[in-house]
Amino acid sequence: MLTELQQSMEDDEKANRWSSFFTRIRDSEECYFRGLWSSLIATNEEIIHDASSEFPRWTLFNLEQFVCESIFNEPVILRTKIEGRKRSSPLDLLNMSTHLNAIFIIYHRGLSDAGIKLIYANIARSVQIKVKILRYVADSTAEGMDRNQVIEGVNVLRARLTRDF
Repeated sequence: MLTELQQSMEDDEKANRWSSFFTRIRDSEECYFRGLWSSLIATNEEIIHDASSEFPRWTLFNLEQFVCESIFNEPVILRTKIEGRKRSSPLDLLNMSTHLNAIFIIYHRGLSDAGIKLIYANIARSVQIKVKILRYVADSTAEGMDRNQVIEGVNVLRARLTRDF
């Protein structure tokens, strides 16, 4: 699914459909964290329950915490408050972009073409990295690699891919 989102985002960028592009960002994040969670952390019962859409269902808020603690051994990023803004975090911005409204669309006028292209490029690169990591997880688990080895490999790959990002 993340590959499909990536392709849609690439098409959006080429067609200058920036609103569509931005509404897919949160979905790509949730898909990434849900993929890591279901592949490396969750039990079969938890996956079945999550797929049923019955409550409680894990949201991006929960999934990021599970993955950051269990795989990355890092604090969460998406819920970290933005400096100087007590009530604003990257997750708040992702939630807003998923539910674009007319006011948000009006504010894009403040961005230059170069600024928009840079945003596109950075987000597209981030999604590409996530696709590579999930492909690694899928390939490694299909080959029967031990869970701890896969997690170690995820962290090595993630560090290498994000080093110059």
